[in-house]
Amino acid sequence: MTVAIIGGGLTGLTAAYRLSLSGEKIILFEKDTELGGLAGVVKINDFYLEKYYHHIFTSDTDAVALINDIGLSENLQWLESRMGLYFRKKIYSFGTPVDLLKFKPLSLIDKLRFGLTTLFLKSYSNWQKLENITAVEWMNKYAGRNVCKVIWEPLLVAKFGKNYDKISMTWLWGKIKLRGNSRSDKDNRERLGYLMGSFGLLINKLGEEIENNGGKIFKGAPVQKLDQGENGKWIISSKGGTYEADKVLLTVAPAEILNLYSGFPEDYRRKIGNIDYASTVCMILILNRSFTYNYWENISDNKIPFGGVIEHTNFIHPSHYNNLNILYISNYLYKDESLYNIPDKELLEEYINHLKEMNPEFSQDWIIDYHVFRDEFAQPIMKLNYSKMIPDIKTPAKNLFIANMAQIYPEDRGMNYAVRLAGEAVKIILKG
Repeated sequence: MTVAIIGGGLTGLTAAYRLSLSGEKIILFEKDTELGGLAGVVKINDFYLEKYYHHIFTSDTDAVALINDIGLSENLQWLESRMGLYFRKKIYSFGTPVDLLKFKPLSLIDKLRFGLTTLFLKSYSNWQKLENITAVEWMNKYAGRNVCKVIWEPLLVAKFGKNYDKISMTWLWGKIKLRGNSRSDKDNRERLGYLMGSFGLLINKLGEEIENNGGKIFKGAPVQKLDQGENGKWIISSKGGTYEADKVLLTVAPAEILNLYSGFPEDYRRKIGNIDYASTVCMILILNRSFTYNYWENISDNKIPFGGVIEHTNFIHPSHYNNLNILYISNYLYKDESLYNIPDKELLEEYINHLKEMNPEFSQDWIIDYHVFRDEFAQPIMKLNYSKMIPDIKTPAKNLFIANMAQIYPEDRGMNYAVRLAGEAVKIILKG
């Protein structure tokens, strides 16, 4: 059986790898010249970095199992991380109960409400009951207005931009529960996993194994159209030519799926067409010194146009990067917003002013190099009752399947759930 995989991100590659192990003939199409999608890497000097910052959690059993299966377990390291929060021109440590006690922007009552609601959500399992209330409404009611305004609203804005107040509480529940499961029992510090050498090692190894098992990978080959022939086989028209497959797995966003195949029933087209996405712009600064003390800093300041800064070299030592410092600037927004569309140089100039607000010592002279990456489909908008919007892996079209991040729920999308979703799709494809 020939299976065509559309999309060479982690979900597509994992599915292709698993199917190739089962003896299926694989043809995989990736529109970019490199594999990986949102998990892709870029070579800078003589080292590799993720285009968009990545790590895994101790609870990410599917990702760890894949890393072990593929032979990269020796590269996986688990390290403690430091979290911070920027609020009113000051950076606060914000990763442990002790940090919370020292956090001056919240009163003692606020701290108690924050702690109790967080503990409740970590142990709560009936996420369906949280689907019909927004995260902002729930947190305002139970954690209190000040806690919501200082902590939770900025996090939601950082992830969903102008749609922050439409997000289901179920999404925030999943975020809190996942982070709680990644903390050490000893000191409650979070431990995160990283593949030394970058997660590009995993992407490359998956590609190699697919080809070793007889599969073909076409890079720089965007698929333009899907048709189903009279014999039931699928015809894939791509930049590189026309191919035929018995089954097709689409791992691209719903909007792209609708552009590729016009044969879905109208009600199905409406269903998946109603799933909206936030876009992302991620800037990597290569610095000659450290910007901050923390690995991850969320920003609670609506005057700053990005949601967080992630200093990768406060997680992985600078010695792995020629003693340079790596700073990611995370920004989720929408493709019609100016910051998504302005030239990279203008974006850098805009960001520099705000970085100086966060760290008055910061100077443009610190910047050795910078890189900017954009993706239109970065984060599904998890609206109220989102579970009713999620399409099944099996579509109404025979032998056409989909597996994309819009189906990852109630958990937040991430590497682990991309791997898990791929496994679920493979089972359904092999079953028929």
